[in-house]
This record gives sequence, structure tokens and C-alpha cells, in this order.
Amino acid sequence: MNNKKKGLNFLYASLGVLLFYIIYTICVKFIGVEISGESQTNVGFAKLNNAVFNFFGKSHKVLYNITDFGGLIPTFIACIFFVMGLVQLIKRKRLLSVDKNILILGLFYFAVAIVFFSFQIIKINYRPVLVNGNKEASYPSSTTVLSLTFMISAIYQIDKYIKNKKLNVGFKIASIIYSAFLVVVRVLCGYHWITDVIGGIIASVFLLLLYYALIYLFEDLDFSKKENK
Repeated sequence: MNNKKKGLNFLYASLGVLLFYIIYTICVKFIGVEISGESQTNVGFAKLNNAVFNFFGKSHKVLYNITDFGGLIPTFIACIFFVMGLVQLIKRKRLLSVDKNILILGLFYFAVAIVFFSFQIIKINYRPVLVNGNKEASYPSSTTVLSLTFMISAIYQIDKYIKNKKLNVGFKIASIIYSAFLVVVRVLCGYHWITDVIGGIIASVFLLLLYYALIYLFEDLDFSKKENK
């Protein structure tokens, strides 16, 4: 299968997941709504959310802090690639002379930012607990989205820049395990409804499929040559 065909397959898959995500979000907003949690706000799939919340013993501040500080690592990794792209831009003096995979990664980060900030404006759910006495938007779980998208997208960059086989495999395994760890602990800490975390996972799958669609669709293009013509 050629790269263009792979890219289109990933693109179609991403659009399918996006449609599912939209339907899921509408369901979360309007189905099984009850006033729940310390914040006393309307929550969809309330029976499921309350059952999971109570099963794990409600909220755990220590676990919440672990995921909050642990979430800085995916952000730090994203900053590393941003700096790499910036250095290449300064040295090569042309945007399209920056490594193609870094440019595509930049577009991917922009898409992640759009999803992240859109749900700071469009509030679907609030956290089950108050944070410093205030209600905070909770859908989708931002830590889930950032950890999965930043850590899993880094795997392609690992293949590009780390040629040592042991280091390559080690970093890939660490990326997968760490992102999964953050998601699981985010569920356990009780600062999100379970539907918020599931929404974050679905959003991340959509974004990652879109990312690999762009990777394969542009795999055979040489941006720098096109710019020089």
C-alpha cells in the first residue's frame, strides 16, 4: 500500500471517529442528565458517572496533583520539538526548509490547541468536585488529551531522530506506558467524570489518526524543493 493510500485511510478513519465523537458529546450533554457532584451541576449519563466516582472513593487530591505535575512532561516534550523547529527555521531561514515531520507536528499541535480551547468556551460538563471553591470545565479531560496526543505523536519523531535501536524502543515503550499511566490515574483521582475521560480518549484518537493521515499524505512531498522553484 502506497503512502497516499495509507494517508487517505487514516483520514477517512479520523473523520469516522470525529463523527462518533460529536455524537458521543451530544449524548453526554443531553442523555441521563441529573444534578450531581459537589459542584451540583447537570451531568449526562449521571448514574454511570456517579457509580464510577463513588466506586473509586470520590476525589483524591494527591493523585490529582500527580497527574497535574505529571502532565508537564508531555508539554515539555512538545516544547522540545517546537524549539527544534525554531532552531531549524533560524538556521535555514525558510519555513518550508524545516523538517517536514516537524512542520506537520506543528499543525497537529495547533489542532490539539483548537480542541483544548474550544471546550474552555463550550462547557459540556463541570468537574464533580470544586477546585479552590470554583466550578471548572471538565469535558473532555484536558490531561487525557494532552498526554495521549503529545506522547503518542512523539513516537514518529523518535523513529526520525533516535537511530540507536535500544534507545528507540525504550523511548517508544516509555511514551505509551506513561501516557496510559496519566489517563488511568486521572480516572482514579476523581476530578473528572468517567465520561469526560472517555471523551478525551476519543478526541485523542481522532487527532492522532488525523496526524498520521497528514504524515502519510505528505510523506512523498519535498517542501523545500517546492519553495526553491
